[in-house]
Amino acid sequence: MSMLFEQLGMKFSLPYNFQSDFIDRVLNPFADATEEVYLSMYWAVASTARIKGRINSRREYLNMVDQLFKATSGRDIRLNFVANLQTGP
Repeated sequence: MSMLFEQLGMKFSLPYNFQSDFIDRVLNPFADATEEVYLSMYWAVASTARIKGRINSRREYLNMVDQLFKATSGRDIRLNFVANLQTGP
C-alpha cells in the first residue's frame, strides 16, 4: 500500500494515540511513506480526552514521546503536536 502512495506522490500523516505497539505495527512498516506523525499534547495542558486515561502521568507521557522521537529520528519524519481542546455546552 505504501508503494501506491509513493507512486502518487503522496505521504502518510499518521495519528499517534499512545498505543504501545504503534512503532512496530504502524510506523516501522510505513516509515518510508510517512511525512509526519501527529500527537496530542499532554491532557493537562490541552485538555484533550484523546489520551486521558491511557497516560497516567506527565512522566509517562514524556517517556512515550521520547520513544517516538527516537523512532522517527534520522527518518525525515516530522513530529507535530495537536491541541484538541474540548469545547461544548
